[in-house]
Amino acid sequence: MSLVTDVLSSAGKMDKEDLNNRVTKLTKRVEEIKLDVQDALKLHFAEISPYFAVTDLNKKLNHAQKEVKNLINKMEKEIKPEIQSAVTDFQDLSDQLRDAITIAAVVENLVKIHENLEAADESLIQKNYFVSAQNLQNAQEILQEILNFDQSVKIVELLKIEMISRKEKLLYDLREIWDRSVIWDIEDGRTKLSVVEENAVERMSLIKALYFMNKLKGFIESFGKKLMQHVLKMIFSFDVGVEDSNNSVTVAVINEDRPEPVKVFLNLKTVFSFLCDLFSDISLTGDDDDKQSELVIMNMLGRVIGEEFCNCLIRDCLDVALPSRTKDLESYSNVIEMTTDLQNMLINLGFLSKDLSSTLEYVQNIDTLFANKMCQEFLVRARNLLKKELHNTIVVTPDTTPLYQLVELDKTITEQTDEKILMPQKGLNNENFKFPKCEISVFTKEILDLIHEVLQEATKSNQICAIKLFYIARNICELYCNVVPVYHQDRISEIPQQSAIYHNNCMFLAHHLLTVGHYYQSKLPVPLSTCSITFVDLISLLRTLAKDSFLSQMRKQKQQLLQYLQDNSIFLNISADENLLPKAEQAVRKCLCQLQFLSRAWSDTLPQSVYCRAIGTLLNTCLEEIILRIKCLEDITVPCATRLISIFSFIISETPQLFKTQDKEEMVVVNHYVRKWDKFQKLQWMLGASMREIVDLWAGGKGVLAAEFSADEVKELIRALFQNTDRRAAALAKIR
Repeated sequence: MSLVTDVLSSAGKMDKEDLNNRVTKLTKRVEEIKLDVQDALKLHFAEISPYFAVTDLNKKLNHAQKEVKNLINKMEKEIKPEIQSAVTDFQDLSDQLRDAITIAAVVENLVKIHENLEAADESLIQKNYFVSAQNLQNAQEILQEILNFDQSVKIVELLKIEMISRKEKLLYDLREIWDRSVIWDIEDGRTKLSVVEENAVERMSLIKALYFMNKLKGFIESFGKKLMQHVLKMIFSFDVGVEDSNNSVTVAVINEDRPEPVKVFLNLKTVFSFLCDLFSDISLTGDDDDKQSELVIMNMLGRVIGEEFCNCLIRDCLDVALPSRTKDLESYSNVIEMTTDLQNMLINLGFLSKDLSSTLEYVQNIDTLFANKMCQEFLVRARNLLKKELHNTIVVTPDTTPLYQLVELDKTITEQTDEKILMPQKGLNNENFKFPKCEISVFTKEILDLIHEVLQEATKSNQICAIKLFYIARNICELYCNVVPVYHQDRISEIPQQSAIYHNNCMFLAHHLLTVGHYYQSKLPVPLSTCSITFVDLISLLRTLAKDSFLSQMRKQKQQLLQYLQDNSIFLNISADENLLPKAEQAVRKCLCQLQFLSRAWSDTLPQSVYCRAIGTLLNTCLEEIILRIKCLEDITVPCATRLISIFSFIISETPQLFKTQDKEEMVVVNHYVRKWDKFQKLQWMLGASMREIVDLWAGGKGVLAAEFSADEVKELIRALFQNTDRRAAALAKIR
C-alpha cells in the first residue's frame, strides 16, 4: 500500500481499492455505451433502419457522465489536496535527510584531513619524507573539496594555516637533509663533492618528496650551477686531477696549462659516472613512465647546464685542440671519436637530448671548422705582423729575394722539343726582373712568407679549404693595403726614413705578387688549377700607395727647402743690402744640411736609382729657386757677385757628396739627376765673367750659354752685372 493510500485511509476517505474499482466500472460502462452508440449509428446509416432510438443511450450516457464528474469533483476537492500536502512533507524530510548526509560527509572529510595531518607528522618523525609529502597532498586535496562545497566552515581557516605550516616545515627539513646528504667542499683550485652513504635511504625519500612537491627542479638548478662553475669549467680550463671514490669525487688543479683533450674526456666521464651512481638508486618515474628517475634527474640537470656545457666543450676543448695545419688534421680523428663517445654516453644518461646536438654538428662540420680556424689563424698572424714597427728593417738584394718564375717548363715537353726553340735568342736582361737592393721592414718579408705559407698549405688541402686559403692570401694583401697606411700614418708622414721604408715595402710586395699566382696555380686543386688565379689587380694599389706616400714626403721636404730660400726675401733684396749676403749663405747651408740629412736617411734605404732621383729632384728645386731669384735682380754689384760665386762654389763642391752610396763609391754624374745643374754652373761662371766672354760664349745663339739660357735671360744678367755703357749696348745688340 502506498504512502498516499495510507494518508487517505487514515483520514477516513477511501482506500486505493475503492478508487480503482469505481474508475474501472465507469470505464467499462463508457465502453459499453460507446459500442451501443456505434451499433445504433450503423443500424441507422448503413442499414437505413427507420427505428433510431437514442433515448435510452442518452440516459445511460448522461448517467455515466454524472458519475464521472462526481468522481472527478471528489478527487479534486478531497484527494488532491491531501496528496499535495503529503508530497510537501516528503520533500522537507528529503531535504533534511540530504543536509544530514552532507554534514556527515564534511565531518568525515575533516576527520580524514586530521588523520592525514597526523600521518604526515608521524611520517616526518620517521624520516619518511615521501609519505609525509603524499599525506600533506591528500589533506590539501580534501580541504579543497570542502572549500569548493562550503567556505563557511570555521575550522577550514585554521586547517589552511596548519597545512601551510606543515608544508613549510617539510620543505625546511628536506633542504637540511639535502645539505647533509650532498656536501660541497670548495677551495681555491680544489672542489670535492661528497655524498653521505649512511643517508642513502633518506636521500632517496628526499628526492621523491621534492619531485612529488614540484620542488626538485630548484634544487637541481642550484646543484647544476655549482657543478658547472666549480667542476666542469675547471676540467675544461686547467690541467686537473680527478679522484673518484664510492661516495665522493675530487677535482684539483695540477697546473694552469690548457689540458689535453684526451684528459678532458676521461675526467668528464669520471664525473658523469659518479653523478649517474648518485641518482641511480631512486625508483620513481618521470614524465615518461618508461624512464626511471635517474633519467628524470639527469634531464633536469641537462636542461639547466646542458647548453652551457656543450658551448664550453666546443669553445674550451674542441676549438683549442683543432689543428691549423693539414698535416695535423689526421691526429684530430681521436678527438672526434672521443667526442662522439662522450655525447652518446650523455644522451644515454639523459643529460643531453638528441635535439641538443651542437657537439655532433661540430664534429660533422670538422672540415669547414678546420678551414675556418686555419684562415682565422693566418689573418690573426697577419694582423699582428702589420702592427710591428716600420724601422725594424732588413736589407734585401736581388740574390736573396729571387722572383718566382712565371712558368715552369714541363719536362716531357723539353725532352721532346728543342729547348732552343722555346727560349728566345735575344731577350731582356735577367737583372730587369730582380728587385733592387734596399731596406724593407722585417714584417713585410714576414708577410710575404706568410702568403707563401698560406698558398703552400692550399696545395695540400681539399677543394673547399684551398679556395678559402687562396682568398685568405688575397685578404692578407688587402689587409696590408688598408691597415699599414692607417696604423703607421704618423710615422710615414713625419719621418722621411720611414716613408722611404714604407715605399720599399709596397714595391717589394708588388714585385713578388706579379708571379706568385702563376707559380702556385698548377699545384692547387680543381677548380683553382683550371682557372686564372692572380694577385695582379693588387699590384697597382700597392704601387699607388708607395708612390703617394713618398711623393707626399717629397712635397713636404720641397716646401721646407723653399721656405729656407724664400725666408724674408733674402735673394730679392740682396743687391740693395749687402748685409743680406751672410743670410743668403746661411739659407743655402740650411738647404744643404737638410739634403745631407735626407741623404743619410735615404741613401742606404732606398734603391740607388730611386734615391738619386729623389735627392736630385730636391736639389734641383733649390737650384731652380736660386737661379730664379738671381735672374730677378736688377743690379748685382761686384762684391755681391763675388759672394754669390763663393756661395755657388760651396754648393758645387758639396753637392756631389749627396750622390755617393756605400755600394757605389764613384761619383755619379750630377747633371743626370739635376736638370738645372749645368745652368747653375753657367750662372756661376757668368757672375765672374767679362762682358766679352759672355758674348763669345753666346756665339750668336749657338754657344754653350744658348743651351741653358734664353737671349732675354742673358740680357737681363748683363744689365744687372755691368753698367750702362756703349760697350754694354753693343754687347746686348749681339745677344739675339
